[in-house]
Amino acid sequence: MKILQIYELAPTGIKAFNGIDVSILEISRELAKLGHDVTILTGRSGNNDIDSCGDVNIVQVEFFNLMKKTWDPVNLRLSRQLIFPLAVLGKKFRDFDIYHGHIYASGLIALYFGKINNGKVVNTIHGSYYPIWHLLASPWESFFYKKCERILAPFLAKHVDLQIHTGEYFAKKVIEWGAPPSKVKIIRNGVNINEFNKKDSKKDKSIIFTARRLVKKNGVEYLLKAMKKISEKVDCELWIAGDGPERSSLEKLTERLELKNKVVFLGLVPHDKIPELLAQAEIAVLPSLIEASSLFLLEAMGMGKPIVATNVGDNQKILDGSAILVNPCDIDSMAEGILGILADDKRKNEMRKKVLEKVRGYTWEKVARMIEEEYLRISRLN
Repeated sequence: MKILQIYELAPTGIKAFNGIDVSILEISRELAKLGHDVTILTGRSGNNDIDSCGDVNIVQVEFFNLMKKTWDPVNLRLSRQLIFPLAVLGKKFRDFDIYHGHIYASGLIALYFGKINNGKVVNTIHGSYYPIWHLLASPWESFFYKKCERILAPFLAKHVDLQIHTGEYFAKKVIEWGAPPSKVKIIRNGVNINEFNKKDSKKDKSIIFTARRLVKKNGVEYLLKAMKKISEKVDCELWIAGDGPERSSLEKLTERLELKNKVVFLGLVPHDKIPELLAQAEIAVLPSLIEASSLFLLEAMGMGKPIVATNVGDNQKILDGSAILVNPCDIDSMAEGILGILADDKRKNEMRKKVLEKVRGYTWEKVARMIEEEYLRISRLN
């Protein structure tokens, strides 16, 4: 099959930083291995004009240099989402069997191309902030974003051939809003076991590690506050890989908590460097306020790391008793969970075995095969 993956901030062949970038690239590579002709359509990035990544074709579009200007490796700006449809308007992407758009703007573009070219249309929703918008934005912004999701998600589900969700919680919500259950499918993210299999190379002191975009949704401020309690009892460091709009306020919080010598902000780290950092960590922490199927969670599982994660979204279903779950924003429980693991080698070994067993069901190869099966199924429909 000829498949067009569409996303305004997709990877451009050099480095991937964002979770959705990584998932699109990994799925596309696996589909290419299965014999399909895969092209990624995206907006121009700030760095390059790469036209392929291995066996995957990459097409970047531009609109008066605005795609390049709105490129941000860790944040999909609203302005970019609005400009991207203008950048592809009038372009001819014919002869594709599948038009697969990710999230909303690209989902609408996929629907447009599919209808005019008589192709099948797939839309993937990579989770949603819907349950916590009120915590992330002003009342008016929260109302606006929730209204948009309330309209767009079920609209796309009704009009495309298939809507894939990487998180069960939002799939159920979209069905409540009137989406046909037969068109909604849950396919969670995966992990590249061949890359996330490095041997441990631990430091002299315990390293607590998280890789997060530094946005409010990811709850890093609560991990920092828990770190204050942890550092009073054990000699350890917290490594934070990632960047984003909250970095400055998080660095200031670190200073106020007198943790400057205990916390390392690693900044923007290419995805292919994460295994090396995980190898040095004793514990991986996921302090998010909401998650669909977190790539970092799956990658930490692939590396056999003991994990402390918040009990939100699909974390519980993925971990299935293999890690410590705490309530979001619960600083005391997070600190207690981390301290409990650091103090108990037997427990660490048990958790390592459990996560390695659970992660076998979440590989990109399996994810791609499930998506391929859905592509073939909808292709048989009239």
